[in-house]
Amino acid sequence: MPPLYYQKSSASPYLIRPSKCGMAKTQEAYEEAVNNLFASLDRAEKHLSSHPGPYYYGSSITEADIRLYVTIIRFDPVYHIHFKCNIRDIRSGYPSIHKWLRVLYHDVPAFKDTTQFEHIKGHYMKSHLNINPFVSIKTSASLGIKYI
Repeated sequence: MPPLYYQKSSASPYLIRPSKCGMAKTQEAYEEAVNNLFASLDRAEKHLSSHPGPYYYGSSITEADIRLYVTIIRFDPVYHIHFKCNIRDIRSGYPSIHKWLRVLYHDVPAFKDTTQFEHIKGHYMKSHLNINPFVSIKTSASLGIKYI
């Protein structure tokens, strides 16, 4: 098998699960989940800061980019607040991940064309009544958020 296959399977950058934080039933479960989540983000940040890019494994988009993108693009607008993944955000806490995200979103039309921020926010804020019982949806303007 090609070397890239081994890199992808050993690094597993897309094993980041923010929902485990928001769905935790105890403080201990939340703390374990949030610490694991940010350890995974720290590993992805370290990897991206030490590789030439612009994609996760170099000059070609791989499955790792696609799988990680769907989590990272939702992180600041939803996971940071909704799932209480608020140790750091992507924009200010992870410069290499943020740069990688901006390249995918702005330079690869398939990513931008299929990312619907209002749908993402609406889906999460309306579908987890145990987390958001009044179905309030935060507005980007009120928080001064510029996602990417």
